[in-house]
Amino acid sequence: MKRRVWFPVFNGKSFIEIKVQSINQLFDERDPTPFRLRDLDDDAVDYIVSSAEYIGPQKVGRIRIYCKEELHAQAKQIVRQAVSDEFLYRLELSEKKFQTVLRQGYKSLAIGLSFLSSAVFVTSLVGNLIPNNFWGYLFKEGFLLLGWVSM
Repeated sequence: MKRRVWFPVFNGKSFIEIKVQSINQLFDERDPTPFRLRDLDDDAVDYIVSSAEYIGPQKVGRIRIYCKEELHAQAKQIVRQAVSDEFLYRLELSEKKFQTVLRQGYKSLAIGLSFLSSAVFVTSLVGNLIPNNFWGYLFKEGFLLLGWVSM
């Protein structure tokens, strides 16, 4: 069975196509001024993102928007700028979220390593003081296990 081509391809790059009746369909209707930065309609953004994920980031060529109404050059530039600004804004948000996750991860790693090293230190220190019977062995191994679990 031949695989169906969902997106047109030109020079090895796929095009994401959006067909609208009016250019206002691309923008969020809740906003009184429809041509603001980063204000594309959520459905349009979801379609573009899901299409790009399906195609693959290295194979996306362009986004083509077909509109039934005739657009002048200024409106075309506004649409280009709005799409560009939307995804630049989303890129910045993703980068900030990633930095926050990394910072939190480093803090957690530092806390876990310090607790593990403290547990190993206490186990070795107490290991010499407690006799090698069942309770001493249970305390030493239990404290060492607690240190590893904290990681």
